Amino acid sequence: MIKKQLLQFGFTLMELMVVVAIIALLSAVILVSLDKARDRSENAEMIRQVHEYKNALQLTYVPNGNSFPWNGSSALQNNHRGCLADTTGSGCLYNGAGTPMYPSLAPLGQMIKIQPINPPVVDSQGHQFTSVLYASDGKNFWLDYPMIGEFTSNTECSVDGATIIAVGAPQFPGVTICRYASR
Repeated sequence: MIKKQLLQFGFTLMELMVVVAIIALLSAVILVSLDKARDRSENAEMIRQVHEYKNALQLTYVPNGNSFPWNGSSALQNNHRGCLADTTGSGCLYNGAGTPMYPSLAPLGQMIKIQPINPPVVDSQGHQFTSVLYASDGKNFWLDYPMIGEFTSNTECSVDGATIIAVGAPQFPGVTICRYASR
């Protein structure tokens, strides 16, 4: 007597679970890569603007009597730093309460045409960074600028020789503050 073997088509539950797990793993890896790519693209605009600020400031050196614009006080003290360009007109680098921390530098804004950060950098709590901080002692100048993401390497600041000065501080989580120092 000949037995007929029944052919069954389909997948077992275990096979389906393995395929779903592989798809979930691949999509998680892709989403992490896309998130980093989005941050890099948003930071690219900031890097471009900081390069423009740097070039504009260097062009002011000779016409300003071989000195960078400054207010005659020591640089990098909070009361002698200010915003290069600011969309609100009242300050930049907002603290945790959403209030400005530094004043606008109106005379410098009239000397060189600098545009506000567009689009503004927004931290993970929704506070906006609308400007770049500027400080100078006449011989040198410093630019402090925000970058999206909490970096661990100075190379991520992406402007020649810039260094990290703050990473994900309580008042701006999810943002790294970089500093470019002129030479």
